[in-house]
Order: sequence, then structure tokens, then C-alpha cells
Amino acid sequence: MPNILFISGKNFLNSAKGAEIRILELVKGLGRENRVIAVNFDDGKRAGNPLEQLDELGVTLLNIRIRHPAQKLFWPGAYLDCCRVLRKQNVDAIICSHVWSVPCALALARMSGLPLFFDDHNVEHDLLRQQGRRLASALVKRLESNVLRRATLTFAVSEVDRVLLAPWARAIEVLPNGTSLPPPDVEVRPQCPVVLFFGSLGYEPNREAVRIITERIAPSVARRIPEVEFRIVGRPAPKIRVPNVTVVGFVDRIEDELDRAVLIIVPLLHGSGTRIKIMDSLARHRPVVSTPKGAEGLADFESLKIESLDRFPDTIVDTLQRWKEGETLFSDRDRQAILRHSWGDIAKTLSTAISREIVREQSRMAAVHAHTNA
Repeated sequence: MPNILFISGKNFLNSAKGAEIRILELVKGLGRENRVIAVNFDDGKRAGNPLEQLDELGVTLLNIRIRHPAQKLFWPGAYLDCCRVLRKQNVDAIICSHVWSVPCALALARMSGLPLFFDDHNVEHDLLRQQGRRLASALVKRLESNVLRRATLTFAVSEVDRVLLAPWARAIEVLPNGTSLPPPDVEVRPQCPVVLFFGSLGYEPNREAVRIITERIAPSVARRIPEVEFRIVGRPAPKIRVPNVTVVGFVDRIEDELDRAVLIIVPLLHGSGTRIKIMDSLARHRPVVSTPKGAEGLADFESLKIESLDRFPDTIVDTLQRWKEGETLFSDRDRQAILRHSWGDIAKTLSTAISREIVREQSRMAAVHAHTNA
């Protein structure tokens, strides 16, 4: 059973965003088959009960309190704490997740000679470029390219991201996003024409999507289906007063909102990685309408319709009309396909890949040692 030092560039104790959800689920999954020491940069925010889940799995948490996000880039105290872990534990590999953790992870890998793995939730430099932040994009691109060249193996969330990262990577594989939501025990038919959008509303691409819903999509749909309700779920809750739009804010159980909705919409124009919100929606057997950017890397589901923004109102109206007529909106094929995207299975794939590379590295070092002593 390998010992793994997992360095998170995000506060995964606050698993309310895509990156934090991915990190927490991978740490939990690795903890089922490995001994994991997880380094978390804690900004004081919490969501759910991750500490209890980690304790049950035997994951050792090294929780480092920070006052400013920049401290995650390189905090001497965190580096020294990790050095102590390397001295006391027989660590076999280091995993870093998100570019914030790259400087610390690179320094530890160079000092220890251990194999380094990089899990890239987003192509961060490309996301910053889309937002027009050219200087930040250039700096982050330097960080990403450095760790890609050093990492024994890099994991991208989609084939699109793999192609973007491949020019710098020693080796790169796709490790997709998944879902932890169970399929519904009983199919729940929505009672009202509800259209749902959910996500972290502190994230600019999601805020932009809310503006698109309130200014373009909702008014157009409401003219044809006056009783429609667009529900916006997430925090921080925006202050919006628009007919047919309800701002719900944060909810403890997104399953309840998904079961209430006829369909989920993802009108994103910017972003990177793949949308966990789409995977969660499909897990609850709800059809999704998305822009090409929102559905990037997820085109193999029949119940995921990819449309331009101009087509969104017509597609939503058509879907609601079919629902009114009693049609089944979710594909039988997708009911089986989504079962193959559980976080448990994805974490097993990650664990297998890491174990394989550790064995290869140990064999290589043994051969070098034998050659030196010959």
C-alpha cells in the first residue's frame, strides 16, 4: 500500500466548487486503497462534513491556515511541515492538484527525488487568457509548463485539455470528472416547468451565465411559457429581481433542486475543464442544455444537448412542451452510461496509474543502483 503526499492548491474542506469537489473526491478515493497525507490550505470556509469522511478513511490531514490566497503559492511553514512528513513517513509519491500547489510540490520533489504527479482540474493559463488577464496568464503558463515537464504523469480532465497541455508534458492521461450523486431511487416527475442553473456564483463564468439567463434566456422563454420558473442556486446569491427568476442561494442537497427541475441549463461562454454540474444533473436523470464551451469534453451523452446561445430559448421551450405532453426526456442509454462516471471508479483509475508509475520508478532506481555497483 503506497504512502502518498497529496498537496491541494484549494481548500477542499469547502467543497462547494468544481476544483474543491474533485480534490476531495480524489483524496477520499485514494484513501480507500492507499495511505494518504493530504495537505490542505484552509481559508476558514466549510461545506458539508469532509473531516468525518476523511477520518473514517484514515486519511491524515495536514491543515494549514492561511490569511491570503497568495500564501498557497509558497508558504515556508507549509514547505517545512511537508519536509517533516517526508522525513517521518515512508512517502512513495507526491501529488499536486491545481497550480497554486505547484511551487511547494516542485521543491519537495526536487529535494526528495520522489515521483511527482500533477492533477490539472483546469488549464488555468487558458482560462485566464479567456478572461483577458494576459499577465496572469503568462505567469501561470510558466508554472504549468514547469510542473508538466517535471511530473512523472499529468492528469487532464478531458481530451480537449490533454491536447492543450501535451506539448509540455512528459506523459499525460485523461482522468475525467465524475459524480458522487446516486441515481434516484424512484423517478420523480417535476410538478412545475422549472429550469435550473447551479454552481459557484463567485466564479466569473458562472456570474456571466446568470446575466445571460436573466437578460436573454428567461424573458424569451417566459413570453411563450408564462408559468416557467428559472431557479438560480449557489453562493454568493446575487441580488436579482427579474420576473420568472428565483434566486435560491446555497442549498445543502442539490439533489432536491435537480429533482424539482425539468431540465438544467449551462449557458457558459468561458471556462476550462469539464462541468461537474453536468455530471451531477445526468446522475439524477435530468436532461441538460449547454453551450459548446459548457459541454466541452462531455459530448458522448444523448441527454446533453449542445446549442448556441441564440438557440437556447427555442430548445428550452421545446423541452418543456415535450415534458407537458408526458414524453420521457432522459435517454435509457445515458442511465447506464452515467454509472461509469462515479468518483469511486475514477479514483481507482488514479490509484492504479500511480501504483504503476511508482513500481516503474522503483525498478528504474534499482537498475541504476545495480549498474553503479557493478
